[in-house]
Amino acid sequence: MRYLHFLLIIAFILTGCQPTQKEGKKPIPIALPEYKYGVRIDSTIVDSLKISNGQTLSGIFSKINITGNYAELAIQKSDSLFNLKRLIPGRDYYSIYGLKQDSIRKPNFLIIDASEKELLIYDFRDSLPKVQLTKRDVVVKKRNTSMVIKGSLYRTVQDMGINSTLAMKMAQIYDWTIDFFQIQEGDWFSVVFDEIYIEGKAKGIDKIHAVRFHFSGKDYYAFAYLNPETGKVSYYNEKGESMQTRYLKAPLDFARISSVFTTKRFHPVLKISRPHLGIDYAAPTGTPIRAIGAGTVTEAGYKMGNGNYVKIRHNKDHETQYLHMSRFASGISRGKKVAQGQVIGNVGSTGLSTGPHLCFRFWERGVQVNPKKMHSQPAEPLKKALLNDYLLVKDSLIGKLTEPPKRVVKTSTAP
Repeated sequence: MRYLHFLLIIAFILTGCQPTQKEGKKPIPIALPEYKYGVRIDSTIVDSLKISNGQTLSGIFSKINITGNYAELAIQKSDSLFNLKRLIPGRDYYSIYGLKQDSIRKPNFLIIDASEKELLIYDFRDSLPKVQLTKRDVVVKKRNTSMVIKGSLYRTVQDMGINSTLAMKMAQIYDWTIDFFQIQEGDWFSVVFDEIYIEGKAKGIDKIHAVRFHFSGKDYYAFAYLNPETGKVSYYNEKGESMQTRYLKAPLDFARISSVFTTKRFHPVLKISRPHLGIDYAAPTGTPIRAIGAGTVTEAGYKMGNGNYVKIRHNKDHETQYLHMSRFASGISRGKKVAQGQVIGNVGSTGLSTGPHLCFRFWERGVQVNPKKMHSQPAEPLKKALLNDYLLVKDSLIGKLTEPPKRVVKTSTAP
């Protein structure tokens, strides 16, 4: 009897200390605690926000009433864990509050979506803040996909539901080779890349291994190779030649050409025909403008026609000029050296301009020439001692870069 009595007690406990349910009624479910990134949230209030453009960590703290020495100490503790200048606009952050609130509403926790693979977690419950950088549950899958361009590279990638970072990374690889402002519908590409999955959802692009870009009837290949001598990953074509050259193909990432180089154009402001010795790129105000090559700033100022402009001397033969900027990048002034691809300012509509755009000009030995016809020397190829190793990498990938059927997109998981 004692043994039977013991079993009845155990059964009573396991059923949640509830009396026996009548036949036909469902048992009452037991609520399990709910966690978000290791923090229990089922008995809390969670505010979900996004990092705004230019927002700093101190700005986030101020917004959630974490201020003074307490905030400064939390920032100091963060510094050794994460580069706070890398906070990316558009990423999420969560402030988590207890159910009982003081007169000044302050959170118990702050969780920042710091990167695709990391979270910054702040614990404000004690007299001293605690900070930890936590690795997310990340899975990386290698994929290959082939797409026919529809409209633009950026839009094509977005329309297929793939993170738009893929388009940006491809544009960077072909910065020296393909003029993306000249892409036509019917051009296509095939790419092998690593896609990042966080908590089972596709969240970003990690690395591009190989690309075949069919542009204007010609195939342009690019393969990633980790140089064992430098420890850096660079991209080379099928022959082992570097994808980089002295000058970028364009000073903007994505825009459209609104006016070409010509000796006779009707000026939209002056209402007369005159030469237009440059190329106009229409783009939203604030779009970053990049120096197409390394050099020294010879002019940075304002003129009535040019608006805000920068002129750069790259060598004894070549100069470039960038007109109608809304603003100059920090540190851009006469005599300053700039690197290839460095942001020197932002698109605007200053000077003689009817809308936001960049007028880009190129000089060769003191004469303005069509930037589209400039010749750029290639970078150094791989050393002969590394070429065979590189070709093995290339051969392992090139078979996956297949042409898509016309107007059909083919996506699969690469083995």
